[in-house]
Amino acid sequence: MRRRKMKPIHMERTIYGDGSGDSLANVIELPGVGRHEQIHVAGWPPLDPFVEGSSGFWSMSAEGALNHSQQYAIESQSFVLHATAVLSDAGIDVMRTKGSPIMGTPLGGCSAIIGPDGRVLKKANTGGEELIIADIDLTDATKAKLFADASGHYSRPDLLWLGADTTRKTVVRVQKSADGRTEASE
Repeated sequence: MRRRKMKPIHMERTIYGDGSGDSLANVIELPGVGRHEQIHVAGWPPLDPFVEGSSGFWSMSAEGALNHSQQYAIESQSFVLHATAVLSDAGIDVMRTKGSPIMGTPLGGCSAIIGPDGRVLKKANTGGEELIIADIDLTDATKAKLFADASGHYSRPDLLWLGADTTRKTVVRVQKSADGRTEASE
């Protein structure tokens, strides 16, 4: 599967551009599993623990990012694999960021596996790289959707809807003008 994030945020903007409509409905179909998302992978950068009174954003701390992923699990009624990067001294040396306020000190991982009700099923010990494993039952996602399905029973497409253009867009497009001339637009 190929997918691009619709809108890169924070430091991602220095490398990545906007995604296109062809990434809106990318879900890997597995045998016996419908097209609705049941497992979401949420990738996060290395994250510091939040320090009360600091100038940093709680939302971009280890605790804040976990909260974001838990909220996503609740809203989508899907399992979330909350994966955070680990930053080592070797990585800092390669990036030449030692002592910088962002990615200037080693950070352990704080990954977790979250259930479709927002509950943390398994959490890393935050000391470094670690493999975390949890048994999941995909019927738990179905149970959560039966309780409050925002895109099913509780949706009102007769009153509210979201349109989406799922075609791939290129940066430069060639099109015909009203008088038949070919024009390039960006």
